[in-house]
Amino acid sequence: MLSERQQEILTTAVEIIAAKGIQGLTIKNLSKEIGISEAAIYRHFDSKTSILMTILKSFEQESKNFLNDDKKMNPSDRINDFFQRMLTVFQARPSIISVIFSEEIFHNNKELSGLIHSIMKNNQDYIENIIKDGQNAEMYRNDIDSNYLTLYLTGALHLMVKDWHFRASGENLIKKGDELLKSFFEMIKK
Repeated sequence: MLSERQQEILTTAVEIIAAKGIQGLTIKNLSKEIGISEAAIYRHFDSKTSILMTILKSFEQESKNFLNDDKKMNPSDRINDFFQRMLTVFQARPSIISVIFSEEIFHNNKELSGLIHSIMKNNQDYIENIIKDGQNAEMYRNDIDSNYLTLYLTGALHLMVKDWHFRASGENLIKKGDELLKSFFEMIKK
């Protein structure tokens, strides 16, 4: 369980990344923004990498809560439920997008890139299994591999979220996601 101070450090770190990019996140900038000494930051986290790992692990745990294995729901409703939950978090906390969708920034750090890859892989595996369920139930087309359908959907949503974030237009992200999902389901229905 994180202390109040640790949570403050993480929240401020995410805000700095959203405003200045990952390069803007330094222990010095972080301590200045919070109004505490650099040593105080180091009492809670031993490095910038440790702060980023904690942010990513927190999101990883949060994204596991999006997974709904209720087999009573049809596959389209399960996919929709997953993305609506995720998009709700992004709309409420857009600054987290700067961290979660900055996977290319972490290429020089195997630990961070590994965690980002793990989060993405878990979500993609979850979606692919639901798409397979839909194909087996003859709801979705079988002439396109479930892996490709998963990539089409997750890639399109990834780009939609990044575009929404960069434009900061105030549009309803959840509504945009719903429209994208409806068109996806229309394309793959049998």
